[in-house]
Amino acid sequence: YDSVTKLPNRLLGMDRLEQAILASSRYGSFTALLFIDLDGFKEVNDSLGHDIGDELLYEIGQRLLSCVREGIDTVSRLGGDEFIVTLTQLQSQSDAISVAEDILMIIKKDIVINDKNIAISASIGVAISQGVDLDAKQMVKQADIAMYKSKLAGKNQFILADE
Repeated sequence: YDSVTKLPNRLLGMDRLEQAILASSRYGSFTALLFIDLDGFKEVNDSLGHDIGDELLYEIGQRLLSCVREGIDTVSRLGGDEFIVTLTQLQSQSDAISVAEDILMIIKKDIVINDKNIAISASIGVAISQGVDLDAKQMVKQADIAMYKSKLAGKNQFILADE
């Protein structure tokens, strides 16, 4: 587990993604991976300090958890200001889009830490697979590329990965 956010770390997050893909294969459902990078996190760390940055990461982790199904989906911290959200056993691709929209809205809500009002947003890349179309590494790669496209397109949005 990650020491700052108390969320699953990269290793556990990847394992959960692999399990989600296998479950979706068994049930003929979709797995989605949301690759999330915070917009402007470096500026928060640089101007307010790493202690505030760590508290911000913890708060973002809690907000991400509030957008997923407990015991079914997984929120993990990859490192830095990057998170992945694994959504498993989805009935349609639109379920993943709905979660991405919820995440964008909840992250944009102001956060107050030590009387400092912090405004932050996120760029999200979304990779969706049905069954075992993609393995875990392919999904992460696709979602990561889509996240960078979202940053280049102006940030504070999500972009679906190209198949």
